[in-house]
Amino acid sequence: MLSFSSADDLFATLDSYYPEFIKRRVEQCISVRAILRDTPRGRERKRVGPKELRQVRLLPTSYDFHAMKFIFGNKVALFAFYHDLVAVVIESEVLAKLERAQFEFLWSVLKE
Repeated sequence: MLSFSSADDLFATLDSYYPEFIKRRVEQCISVRAILRDTPRGRERKRVGPKELRQVRLLPTSYDFHAMKFIFGNKVALFAFYHDLVAVVIESEVLAKLERAQFEFLWSVLKE
């Protein structure tokens, strides 16, 4: 699973749900690579990442956004956390490959 996210917004919006999601993901041995904004919450997610099957690379906070993207299989899930909570899941092999290619490029240029 690949994730591009604002961890601060994620926890502020889904704080009661997200820890349970992480627990279930780890129980199912599903690893994730995440690109997060470089905030205290993002750095904390990086620090605890190995025990939660997560690798993290940090994006400068100058890139301001309030959303999250998951890429898994042939699906892309988009979540908006600002003002209204919006979620969209797109199932498309072509679009998932496009999103995966963008993620992989960004992952390759960010520092470990």
